[in-house]
Amino acid sequence: MSNLVSDDEATVQTTVNPDGTTTRVVHAAPSRAGYWIAGLVAVVAIIAVAYMVVSRNNQTADANATQAAVSNAYQQGQTQGQIDAASQLTAAQQAAAAQTAQAQAAQSQAAAAQASIAQSADAANRAAARAQRAADRSADTPPPSDTPQ
Repeated sequence: MSNLVSDDEATVQTTVNPDGTTTRVVHAAPSRAGYWIAGLVAVVAIIAVAYMVVSRNNQTADANATQAAVSNAYQQGQTQGQIDAASQLTAAQQAAAAQTAQAQAAQSQAAAAQASIAQSADAANRAAARAQRAADRSADTPPPSDTPQ
């Protein structure tokens, strides 16, 4: 005779043998825990894939933003370099103009000094010539006599 007892977790089968002994056989019911675990793993995998896709898009956006920032910084640096170069060129031109003006002023002063030297030499020559003429005249004229005649 066989008696089946059903439980959610297991099935117990009791058999009475013709010799009077009883045999009990326990059949475990298939567990649904494996399906639950597989379902949780699938949900975690889906979430992980979604995160990687979103993260990759964010990384691409971040990379694009970084590249744009680097490009902007490069352009700003290039512009600043051009401005600095123009400023230095202007300063160099102004310094060259100042040096040229100083050189011209020095040349003017040298020319004025040479003209002054030439005028002084001319005046000295004229004075010497007058002195020489005066000396010649006094040598040609007899000395006045102091005695009355």
